[in-house]
Amino acid sequence: MSYDLHGSWESQTGHHSALFAPPGQDQTTTVSYAATMWSDGGVPGNKLMIGIGTYGRSFTLSTSATGLGAPTNGGGTPGTYTGEAGFMAYYEICDLLQNGGTSVLDDVLQSPYAYNGNQWVGYDDIQSITNKMDWIKENRYGGVIVWAIDLDDFSNSHCNEGEYPLLNAIKTNLENDVITNPTEDPVASEITEETATTTINEDGHTDKGFDGFSCWDYSTGYYSDPTDCMYYFQCQTNMLELSCGSTQYFNEQIRSCDWPANVQCVSNPDATFTCRDKPVGLNYYRDPADCTRYYSCFLVQTQLACSEGFAFNQELGYCDWISNVPECKQVSQPKGRNNRDIVILQKISHIKERKYPNF
Repeated sequence: MSYDLHGSWESQTGHHSALFAPPGQDQTTTVSYAATMWSDGGVPGNKLMIGIGTYGRSFTLSTSATGLGAPTNGGGTPGTYTGEAGFMAYYEICDLLQNGGTSVLDDVLQSPYAYNGNQWVGYDDIQSITNKMDWIKENRYGGVIVWAIDLDDFSNSHCNEGEYPLLNAIKTNLENDVITNPTEDPVASEITEETATTTINEDGHTDKGFDGFSCWDYSTGYYSDPTDCMYYFQCQTNMLELSCGSTQYFNEQIRSCDWPANVQCVSNPDATFTCRDKPVGLNYYRDPADCTRYYSCFLVQTQLACSEGFAFNQELGYCDWISNVPECKQVSQPKGRNNRDIVILQKISHIKERKYPNF
């Protein structure tokens, strides 16, 4: 839940769901700080759902100041429909603006606030939600939760932006993996596409850095080093290469180091698959080094595996009996992959043709 970070229980105005905070203000009551704190604490980023509020937290100003941090005297006037002091549905905020209110989009917050007379409210609009969706995709978080559907302009009778303008902004931007407002420096992420310097550790292992593996193509999680089974990578808000020591291999099925007898170790220094040169959309591609595995290229690159006895049929776009995949008939798939097995039973064309109704 990354909203209600400020409200009428305080004595000054503050945005309840700002992505960032201006210099000199509390940096801990922001969406970015909360998400980064969880990630740095060890929670996989793809398990974090970022909260989006379709409402605002309002205040009654006690002076002529109208900016962030302006003195207040309790919550704002109850909304016409919601009837709660200090709280306004998005459609009520639209009414406030249409009745002479002023909206200010703060470049640092990346979210707007509005005032009209002695009434002040912080909220999200279509543009600020677009900014948040870009930030979510940049940092590879799992998705969003919304509070609440009925607080959006569900009937298009207040904001003139169509039905459910905020929910549709979320839907549209998450379905499109193109970042609409790219930043020069990715927020809360140390991952770049630079080539790291190659060094030799004391144990003789080569630190290939970004030459050997890049988290950029993968969702949050743990991944084997494709060139050395004793090493693995942690992909979260930064990238770490870790070692299982000299007697164990990394087991991707259990996401932990394990005895070599329990691990099918396949080091492949020449594995070069990447989704970067693939078309945008929900598409699947066979692993060029292992036809029993395949990649999903939707938003982030994710490696998946067919069930035992199956291989990925690139022509059909799903896992098929190995006997139906001529180039893979001689493959003997190792046992023990069932923890990661995913069998695609529908053709990719069926998935592409699925229609998603508007909210």
